[in-house]
Amino acid sequence: MTKEFEIWKEQNPKLFAQPPLKDMKQLVKRAAEMHGERAAVKERKGGEAISHSANELKESIEAIGTALIDMGLEGKNIAVLGENSYHWILAFLSIIGGVGVAIPLDKELTDKDLARLMAKGEIEAVFSSRTYIGAVKQHKEESDKLRYQFLMSSDSPAEGFITVDELIARGKELISKGDRRYIDKAVSPDDLAAVFFTSGTTGANKGVMLTHKNLVTNIEGMVHNVVFRDSTFSVLPMNHIYELNCNILPLIYIGVTICINDSLKNLMSNFQLFKPHMVMLVPTFVENFYNAIWAEAEKTGQAEKLRQAVEYSNSLLEKGIDKRAEIFGFIRQKFGGNLDLMICGGAPCNPKFIKGLADFGFRFYLGYGLTEAAPIASLNLDGGKYPASTGTPFHKTEYILHDTDADGIGEVWLRGDNISCGYYKDSKATSESFMDGWFKTGDLGKIDENGHLVLVGRKKSLIVLDNGKNVHPEEIEDLVKDEIPYIREIVVLEAKKEILGSNQSIIAAIVFIDMADFPDKSMEEIWQMASSDINKVNKKLPGYKMIRDVTVVTEDFEKTSTKKIIRQKAIERYRLVSSR
Repeated sequence: MTKEFEIWKEQNPKLFAQPPLKDMKQLVKRAAEMHGERAAVKERKGGEAISHSANELKESIEAIGTALIDMGLEGKNIAVLGENSYHWILAFLSIIGGVGVAIPLDKELTDKDLARLMAKGEIEAVFSSRTYIGAVKQHKEESDKLRYQFLMSSDSPAEGFITVDELIARGKELISKGDRRYIDKAVSPDDLAAVFFTSGTTGANKGVMLTHKNLVTNIEGMVHNVVFRDSTFSVLPMNHIYELNCNILPLIYIGVTICINDSLKNLMSNFQLFKPHMVMLVPTFVENFYNAIWAEAEKTGQAEKLRQAVEYSNSLLEKGIDKRAEIFGFIRQKFGGNLDLMICGGAPCNPKFIKGLADFGFRFYLGYGLTEAAPIASLNLDGGKYPASTGTPFHKTEYILHDTDADGIGEVWLRGDNISCGYYKDSKATSESFMDGWFKTGDLGKIDENGHLVLVGRKKSLIVLDNGKNVHPEEIEDLVKDEIPYIREIVVLEAKKEILGSNQSIIAAIVFIDMADFPDKSMEEIWQMASSDINKVNKKLPGYKMIRDVTVVTEDFEKTSTKKIIRQKAIERYRLVSSR
């Protein structure tokens, strides 16, 4: 236990006096008891920050849950679909607190795909924001199971929809008359709480089943391992378990105020409005923040001065003197002035960007996890020092590296109280991924000299060449992006090329370059430039890893809603373009 954690524990006696959580209903009750009128959630309304206390949260959840049970939805699957909002949180926690099973849906999907998932999830009611009324109506036309439609909005109602405010009023009236069916409803740790449909890079949608025990195991781990700040910023979609069970649910329990970003276009202005102390991110945001800081420095002619400041600051750090808050305070002001902690997960992040932002004084927690792990599997609480590591096993989680090769690289297998029991009504996928209590992640990793887990790539993306050599494409992709900054995105793949009369496997790459970066160059000139620079990178690689064919595209790659490139789509695009 670090000195910082000891201080944190002393500052939060009520929190650390609690026995272990058993279920999510207990979480809501305890949060109100511990934090009362403290702001649990803040959101932007009309340019101002509106607060909702822990007491209000509990009362509204109990009212909604009571109304849902009264409407005959006990034991049913209920979807939640919409942008991040206070009402989204209310809907999710109301459902799992004694009504039925919550199924958060990915708001980035098309209406057709959303309707398909609602059918697959056997949805009987749905909470939707106004944006997705069309998808809900489409499902209503195609399915006779959908009974109720609830609107997560406080403004004018929509035809056929009941607003959340109307549900709250209905539930409060029932409670006032003595209805305690929801309030007194017992919830078991082994009860299914939610189903999360993954949006993996393979494009397959599997419904990950998570119990109350799975969820609270992750939350308890965060309580007893992580030092938090006074407020957090919610930027990532709440329908993803990473944002929901690392940022929203644990911090309601701990008493950290959650500030909701209403739109990416308002991101920087909302930093100024809420002035948060911490934020959870995926690598795309970390990279964008880093690049934006340096782009502005270049534009204003301050880049060399900033580089010198970093060198000076780092020289002080080597002597045990930390002056980053003073030297780089102007950078922190761009994020509201209080931000000092960034937590990054969802995908491996290039260490260059972690180290670069750490140089400015931002602290980093880095994690590795999956939906099936609810989600944390390992955690690194010193990302600035170990930017390539995902740390050590998380609370009540253990991992092994299965079938390691000569370099110590193997598939990461997980087990523990946080691990899902399988996929919703998909026995085939469950049997393929779960064995003897272990979850086979499909991620390849190794243990470094510090005993930390370092991810290498995905098992499915591993390239095995004709000569038997193994190539991890992610390794080459990171090197290219480090050496050639104008290459925005890259996917390394296996291709076939005729060499000495035979069709042989080679390493190829498809790269995205924004034409706006080179307004005076033709497509042919850009391709020649990229090919030349990649050949320079090749000199740093062994022969079998060298990129032998380059395809340039000027539109970015298709991604999941957590901003991961869908590799198969990129590979199909390479084959289409290179065949012309």
